Amino acid sequence: MSARVPLVLGVIAALLFGFIVFVERDTLSSSEVRQEGARLAPRFVRSRVDRIELRRGHDAPIVIVREREEQGLLGDWRLEAPLATDADDDAVSSLLGAVQWADARRRLGPLSGEDRETFGLAEPQLEARFVVATETLTLRVGGEAPGGGRYLEVGGEGSVVGADLVEALDHDVDHFRSKRLFARGVLDADRVALPDFALTAEDGRWRVPLAGPDTAPLLAARGRVEELLRGLTDLEATRFMGEEAAPELEVAAELHTPPGGLDGEVPPRDLTLRVGGACPDAGDQGAERVVRVDEAGEAGELACVLASDLALLERPATDYRELRP
Repeated sequence: MSARVPLVLGVIAALLFGFIVFVERDTLSSSEVRQEGARLAPRFVRSRVDRIELRRGHDAPIVIVREREEQGLLGDWRLEAPLATDADDDAVSSLLGAVQWADARRRLGPLSGEDRETFGLAEPQLEARFVVATETLTLRVGGEAPGGGRYLEVGGEGSVVGADLVEALDHDVDHFRSKRLFARGVLDADRVALPDFALTAEDGRWRVPLAGPDTAPLLAARGRVEELLRGLTDLEATRFMGEEAAPELEVAAELHTPPGGLDGEVPPRDLTLRVGGACPDAGDQGAERVVRVDEAGEAGELACVLASDLALLERPATDYRELRP
């Protein structure tokens, strides 16, 4: 046998393996399906879900998509509809977990058209579609079943499920949107202007004015400044106010972030946090405050935040002075 034959066979085997990987990388493997066991949706593999569509009755659908930088990475979730913004990873994860571990109280077998009418599945109260690799899984929630639970259809099969799965599906868009007011955070800020003074960074050192307008600012405690930036980055809305009229808002903090990334590929940002009075319909008056984050002069969305989360903005300038020799 020629010495070239093994080499040719090796090349063919490598090409065949590459073809199989290319064709099957987006399909569910048998091991992934086996791991799900005898659950309600055995072909639901949460790490392979790339798109979620939720619809309540005749409302507009909520569309959530996963953005992966590379195949195999978990990626980040984003809302596509009815608004485009970051999604709340915890809320999406809770939804996927509820579907993954859902089990049936009773299995009803294949459904006829008459069954769907009887069980309220012809016009479902809730419908959820999940794109799992190259497959689409659809869950339809119908009416209440005798003895408790709700009727559910998955892949043409009917069952009765408990309230936990239904509750995981039955949410409006605000439940699934990110609650962070500063979507990209402000940890890279080099200037924070509070109502009475401004913190500025130069050559990697933060400074705070204390001795008067004609005196050079003093060195600021880096840990204290970073605590402020982390607090602002983690600032979350308790709820969004939609189209309500804007109340009187005052500037609570102005921040500037310099260009970042390679060759300044991330543009600078000018952000303004505005704070108003108590949120309407708050159970404990003063417990929630109205806020808005404007970027580059463009008004953001009104939201409510806990007043206690805004306490970090009330520290005096002396709290930021570096006390170490």
